[in-house]
Amino acid sequence: MYFIMNILSAIIASYGLVTNSAAVVIGAMLVAMMLGPITGIALAIIDHRMPLLRKSLFTVIAGVSLVVLVGFIVGWLHKEQPLTAEILSRTQPTSMDLMIALAGGTAGAYAMVSPHLSVAVVGVAVATALVPPLAASGILFANGEMQLGLGALLLAFTNIIAIQFTNALVLWLLGFRRLIDDDYKSSTYLTFLRRNAVTLLLLGGLGAYLTINLQTNAKQQVFESSVKETINSYFSDKGNVLTNTQFDKTDSNQIVRAVIRGETKPSSYDVRQIETIITQDIADNFPEYLPIRLQLRYMPVQVIESHPLIQDKLDETDVTILTN
Repeated sequence: MYFIMNILSAIIASYGLVTNSAAVVIGAMLVAMMLGPITGIALAIIDHRMPLLRKSLFTVIAGVSLVVLVGFIVGWLHKEQPLTAEILSRTQPTSMDLMIALAGGTAGAYAMVSPHLSVAVVGVAVATALVPPLAASGILFANGEMQLGLGALLLAFTNIIAIQFTNALVLWLLGFRRLIDDDYKSSTYLTFLRRNAVTLLLLGGLGAYLTINLQTNAKQQVFESSVKETINSYFSDKGNVLTNTQFDKTDSNQIVRAVIRGETKPSSYDVRQIETIITQDIADNFPEYLPIRLQLRYMPVQVIESHPLIQDKLDETDVTILTN
């Protein structure tokens, strides 16, 4: 039952990711069954049950492998489909994702031992944090995007470790533990730390790495916003509108590809001027993005009227139309 339900969940999640449907991805949680074996790992660690630990680890690894395999098959069958925002959003985990997983794991563990809460409700919510990134990694591997696929796998691994640790902590605090002879020589808290040493080391390493990821992503977003603002500001007096941008990093340059719409065709002089302005603006705060190379794509807009009009340049209404 565990494997069948997770395969079905993976199929639903994979097609939700491929079609960029958040509703379908969320719907995958209704049939996923990932919380049980992760809780089994937590219980095996705090209760010192090695047979249960081996069985739970095998179950988790098998379930994870099946979901990734299903994602790979769906990705291979639909390789002509572009990578969607739902897929790409799961390729750059940060410390925020770690905090979400810690909260979800705590909720799941508390629901499991509380007679007033349904573990099924929390369990499927936690499973949602596992199945979509695993399915996304399979889709990305099928498309040859190994680095992005590893990023999605890292998100799933982060969620598993965080959920396992919070389950172990809640169960321990509520008395679900068995002490062996050596444990009576130390406090119960030291016993918990000793039994969860590997998990704590993994959490610490993940926390440090994901915090760096968060800072890097934030810096990239500030940089991109600054560049877009500069380009928009430069063309605002020329009646042109920036409609799209793409940022690519090569070994020697930061390449900015921008699409401009309007009535005035940009020149190579405009490109050089914008490159100079951007370089001056980011030299102090973003030196790692230098040198900047700008590539403009111009799409002419012709204004057709029944009578000579009103304005020469694009007004706010025109800008709204062109950018939507």
